[in-house]
Amino acid sequence: MPLELLKLDDRSSLRRQWSSRILDEAQPRDLGHSDCVRMDDMMTQLTERMQSVLQPTHEMVSDISGRLKTLERKFMDTDSGWKKEVAAIQEAMMRVTTSA
Repeated sequence: MPLELLKLDDRSSLRRQWSSRILDEAQPRDLGHSDCVRMDDMMTQLTERMQSVLQPTHEMVSDISGRLKTLERKFMDTDSGWKKEVAAIQEAMMRVTTSA
């Protein structure tokens, strides 16, 4: 029977049943020793899997970071060199214009 055809009382009853079922499933239960061991094993496996994924990613990011620092240093050196060269050319041009 489609939900639209249910009477208001039936819908309320369904809501109560679903709420009750959800609350029952959400109730904590006593875990036995074997359940705790199984949970610990699952957590250990999850941690190992996460590390196996994160380790190569961390290494790649560290490598990229190192390369970026090197590139920044090279850029700063090049920029400094160009500034010196431009200053020398401007000075030479000033000498030419003042001597003419």
